[in-house]
Amino acid sequence: MKKVCFLCPKVYPLFNEKCSAPFGGGAEVQMYILAKELSSYADIKVSFVVADEGQCSKETFGSIDVFKSLRFKDAILGKIMNFHKAMKMADADLYIQSTLNPFSGAMALLCRLKGKKFVYRVASDSEVDGRYEREKGAFIGYLSKIVFKFSDLVIVQNTSQRDAISQRKVKNVLLLRSGVDIANSAVQKEDFVLWVGRSVEMKRPELFIQLAKQMPEIRFVMILSGDPDSKLHQLIKSQCKGAPNLELHESMPFREAERYFQKAKVFVSTSEMEGFPMVFLQAAANRTPIVSLSVDPDGILSEKRCGLFSGGNISLLKKQINEVLHDGNLYRELGENGYNFVKENCPVTRIAKQLYESIIKL
Repeated sequence: MKKVCFLCPKVYPLFNEKCSAPFGGGAEVQMYILAKELSSYADIKVSFVVADEGQCSKETFGSIDVFKSLRFKDAILGKIMNFHKAMKMADADLYIQSTLNPFSGAMALLCRLKGKKFVYRVASDSEVDGRYEREKGAFIGYLSKIVFKFSDLVIVQNTSQRDAISQRKVKNVLLLRSGVDIANSAVQKEDFVLWVGRSVEMKRPELFIQLAKQMPEIRFVMILSGDPDSKLHQLIKSQCKGAPNLELHESMPFREAERYFQKAKVFVSTSEMEGFPMVFLQAAANRTPIVSLSVDPDGILSEKRCGLFSGGNISLLKKQINEVLHDGNLYRELGENGYNFVKENCPVTRIAKQLYESIIKL
């Protein structure tokens, strides 16, 4: 049996919804649902290393062991020591991590030195197209990017990432889209526009608030996760108060948020960059058309017509939202296109099987 451990500090609230801490973002959700699907394979033992949210050192959910590690408020040395301790407790043959940071390279190197396999999953286009180094600086960029040198497998989410990473001389690359559970039952739609994301700059939640203020006759719903104490999070909360047609929800459990994807008439993305966003798949799986300002991975909007792409044009974005809300034929066409796309390409069972077949060979 191969022991596979997912290194994902922010994922614990997805296992235990009684936990008061907010979960991270799409990368955490994707790791969680892939791990649950992998755990159904008889020759795979799945575990997670997560952050310390006050839980026991080891808990088990179904067949998945969850090990407590660092606290986010700890000093850097304490974080490293506690994370390493939890990795030793997991004692896996293979470790998987997503979302680039300076520890990504260190973890890949540590696994190489200990004779363990390491898989890195690219979370965003910025990690491979040069933007990460420009934003973080040469030193942090170098510490992070050595993950590509020491990983036994690098997973990318779209063709742009695959093309960009080919220039880094990475030997073993797997194109693996995000997976999603396909909705089985139809839910009565409501006339509201949905936004779901973290309170981080690249998600640009302030643009969604601007839309709500400029379109007062339409109901807008924002589900905002992230650090509730951050300045941006507090600013977004304050700005929402100026839009009476905007309904704000914070740190909503994942399963509860899913109901909003089911009911929404339109899903809007204001993100500056993404990989293959989990929120796009959640919307499409529920026949909710996507209207995106700046992100169109592999042309799923402009070419496959799973929604509408605004090309960075806010005025066009507003027009497209109105079109989807008021043109029943367009709404149904885009919703069905999206549903058929994810049903054919992104069921989590198929994506997990691809991952299983790749890691079992390592």
